[in-house]
Amino acid sequence: MNREEKAKQVENLVEKIKKTSAIYFLDYKGLSVAQSNTVRRKVKEVSAEFHVIKNRLTKIAFQSFRYKLDDSVLKNTTALLFGYSDPVKPISIIFDLSKEFKPLRVKGGLIGGKFLSPEEVKEISNLPPVEVLKAQLASQIASPLRTFAYLMSNRLIQFLNLLNQLKNIKNGGE
Repeated sequence: MNREEKAKQVENLVEKIKKTSAIYFLDYKGLSVAQSNTVRRKVKEVSAEFHVIKNRLTKIAFQSFRYKLDDSVLKNTTALLFGYSDPVKPISIIFDLSKEFKPLRVKGGLIGGKFLSPEEVKEISNLPPVEVLKAQLASQIASPLRTFAYLMSNRLIQFLNLLNQLKNIKNGGE
């Protein structure tokens, strides 16, 4: 790879970093080509990308950002997993695949400019997807409103029953 190709690859990597919601650093040493293709195919289904990029080029690309990159993630073989829409789904897939593909191992991650250890990434992989979290939040927000609406409708029904009883008394008393 000549200098121009390397510069182009760094430029492409910088663009990917700008667009991503999460980046995970993976050790893929010992992963077969077929297994790598399986990983690529599975993560693509959830709007993510799996790329093997030279550590030196990755380090150069990250110098364009304010992120403090832990050098330990760029030792030996490193693949990058870019999660674009949901930071949880792609890494959950990786942890599921790592049970089958033993060489696949998480070295760390980067979400919102914060570097994450492999343990923190594991915790993130156990979170529900973003859509589920949004639905739970909406439900929590709507719950007091539903309760208020129920109580008000109950009071309205009681009031209407009272008016109906008064009407019956008035009609019955005449």
